[in-house]
Amino acid sequence: MSDRMAPAPFAERAERFLLLPPQEAEFGTLRVFIGDISISGVRLRHGEPMEAGRKAKLRFRLEGAVTSISIEGEVVWTQSSLSADLNQRHVSGVRFHADAELVERVVDRLSKSGRCHRVKERRLSDRFLLEHALGGEYGEVGAVRVLDLASKGARFETANRVEIGQSGVFRFPIPKSAFEIRAVAETVWCRLRALWGPGEFRYHVGIRITERPELVRLAIGQLTELKLAVKDTHSLKLKLKIARAEEVGPAVEVDTLEDSLPGSEYFQLVQSVRTLLSIPTDDSRYWHDLAVATAATEDIRSMTGPITGKLEQVAVWEYLDRTIDPSIVALAFDHHP
Repeated sequence: MSDRMAPAPFAERAERFLLLPPQEAEFGTLRVFIGDISISGVRLRHGEPMEAGRKAKLRFRLEGAVTSISIEGEVVWTQSSLSADLNQRHVSGVRFHADAELVERVVDRLSKSGRCHRVKERRLSDRFLLEHALGGEYGEVGAVRVLDLASKGARFETANRVEIGQSGVFRFPIPKSAFEIRAVAETVWCRLRALWGPGEFRYHVGIRITERPELVRLAIGQLTELKLAVKDTHSLKLKLKIARAEEVGPAVEVDTLEDSLPGSEYFQLVQSVRTLLSIPTDDSRYWHDLAVATAATEDIRSMTGPITGKLEQVAVWEYLDRTIDPSIVALAFDHHP
């Protein structure tokens, strides 16, 4: 690998519509699940890997429809996904080669079927998750673990709370090269992420790059070329899932005592998800079945810590796309049994 830095794989953005539950389909001869759709393409989840550049017809039939929908598409990017569902171990972005009006009619039919949900994306650029955290530094905070990058920002983990508005030089090396990224950044948010023990916390911090953002963009290109970073494919779906949970969830009162507990800001969200998953629907059964599969998958069991074997808690963790640490989920259940 040369030290020449590759351009970042940012794609043109289009309004996206999430499908809940996912729409089963075929891409050529491969069984797939449509997670979201836009005028320009879809994201597919599938069990068998696909190569970028693969062309095929995407075919699926809506409930009650007489004929199938068929749209020509081409795989633009593909990556693996650590999922207990073996049918969704890979995710791919497919670009449509079809008339926009045809796709608009398809989206309209999906919307009328109740499967399609418009979710507004506030993020102006794609986020890329690092397969393994990179060691770095941020101003007076010192050593941090870099978790993901975007063209104008980043998220890292640290043992200490960081004040919003604090600024400093954000730096981290690019593996297998002589490059080190150095850019001035400002703290936008800081949230408790995990409890590692009494008085031992981990925080996640979001920063905005205020000077030389082009360096971070170049870093993303190099890291994806090295297969050390993958496109975030969960964030919009997670927003919609949280909104649905909050619609049915209880208004949990966090009193003065609980408000001082680490992780208490997540308690109401966890309770809302518990309530949603207690309603007997196909969706809730899916998450409980996934929890059973997770409990039986050794490489994922090693991640579940204090909720290992507790299927209701694992279901909540999976529903929230594993974005809340198991230690926080367990704490929320302990305080609202």
